Amino acid sequence: MIDKTKKYWSGDCAADIDEYLRAYTELPDLDVKPVCCSCGSDTFTILVDQDEGAVLLKCTQCAEEKFLLDSEEYWPSCTPKAGICRLCKGAEYNVRVGFVRKENGNIEWIYVGNRCTECGALGSYVDWGIDYEPTDELETML
Repeated sequence: MIDKTKKYWSGDCAADIDEYLRAYTELPDLDVKPVCCSCGSDTFTILVDQDEGAVLLKCTQCAEEKFLLDSEEYWPSCTPKAGICRLCKGAEYNVRVGFVRKENGNIEWIYVGNRCTECGALGSYVDWGIDYEPTDELETML
């Protein structure tokens, strides 16, 4: 359940990111998908470049690194920064991705939502537009 009583919303679990992203985007039908590691963990550290729209996750359980969506393509020109919680200075997150779709089903915009696993703070470090089609392959890159 999301606590909306403070300046920064917080959630009890990863699923609260879904509600947060829908409120943040003001899109109640935003298609939100969870991000999990191949080991089954859903907790990551985050490197993000907001200008390039690129994210690299590192699993806190097995240390596997994973580029989110099409981020690997843009990574060589990135200047990434580590995601650090603005409230508790924690650095481990649950991550989910929200997709805005065109009428034909292709993805138009992406929102990356996160929840600090230490204090529950909800946020979104980055979002970006997609200017190519088809986008079916993007959803396999979670």
